[in-house]
Amino acid sequence: MKVQADSGAGTPCIHLEGRLTIDELPVFLPAWKKSISVLGPGERIRLDLAGIEVVDGAGIAVLLDAVEQLAETGRSVELANVDASVQRVLDLYEQRLLGEAPVRESPPRGIFHKIGLSTVQAGMGIRGSFDFLGRCAAALPGLMTRPRTVPWRDLPLLLQRVGGGGLSIVILTNLLIGMIVAFVGVLQLQRFGAQRFVTDMVAIGHIRELGPIITAIIISGRTGAGFAAELGTMKVSEEVDALRSLGFDPFRWLVLPRLVTLLIALPLLTLVGDYIGIFGGMIASLPLLDMSLDGYLDATAQAITMKHFMLGWIKAIPFAIAITLLSCSQGLATSGGAEAVGERTTKAVVLSIFAVILIDSLHAMIYAILEV
Repeated sequence: MKVQADSGAGTPCIHLEGRLTIDELPVFLPAWKKSISVLGPGERIRLDLAGIEVVDGAGIAVLLDAVEQLAETGRSVELANVDASVQRVLDLYEQRLLGEAPVRESPPRGIFHKIGLSTVQAGMGIRGSFDFLGRCAAALPGLMTRPRTVPWRDLPLLLQRVGGGGLSIVILTNLLIGMIVAFVGVLQLQRFGAQRFVTDMVAIGHIRELGPIITAIIISGRTGAGFAAELGTMKVSEEVDALRSLGFDPFRWLVLPRLVTLLIALPLLTLVGDYIGIFGGMIASLPLLDMSLDGYLDATAQAITMKHFMLGWIKAIPFAIAITLLSCSQGLATSGGAEAVGERTTKAVVLSIFAVILIDSLHAMIYAILEV
């Protein structure tokens, strides 16, 4: 690469000869600076590209950057003898050598623009969720016909992470929730002389509503975030693309094992949370009630029926499906870097918790209509 300056009569000129490629940039940059210093002050410079043999994007990018620096000092640059091949590379860039194009001011964005943008984004998110659900459904037949294509050996490890790892926080949270409900119930019901109904309130309330939803919210924040961050990192590091290139279906290889894991772990954790919540209510209310331990246990056993137990426990299945699909879909939709992984993880947790509350509300409405 050669850079020659000509400061003769007329417009100062810089001649470029050779290969303007990334390999020649260590030679081009010092020679360019030296040529500019030789030309001295001036308002206009002619850049002759007739001697350019080969050019690539890196070379053009550096040349444009050097021209922009000249423009900032008040000089203008005129291109001359531009070959067609060089012009094609130049056309790939939106910058102009004779100065930046005027920046168009964007119109002010009001509340209606934000509402419309949010509506469009929500619609795209719903569409993406249904698309992901359809892909998962399409992967199920392959699970039946070719079960070996699913990494079942990862299931014990996932169960340990989801079930065993989340057991302690599920126990502690349900214990505290049960104690809170018992305290509030005793303080309110004793005003009407109905303290004996505290056992019914704690048992039925925790088994039908509080136990399943509290456990599902905890799993959403713990396991759902883990699924989204794990798959998001795999997507950013192109591990998901590598699976596709090797012929593995990411939905069957990554999503289905996690779905099966949560379908097993969440009902079991819900069962543990139910009885831990009842135990918390017992240890909180017994000191405040004129009731023996045997009497409290008998009242609790009479309050808990198979109907109440099943109506609450069955919610764990749609909770597990919603948490897994939403978390995995957000993880596989990640694009960018570490910031994108964090954003998708946060969005997965928010959507999962919202889905859990929505599903629980629908169950409550259905139970009220059916009077069960």
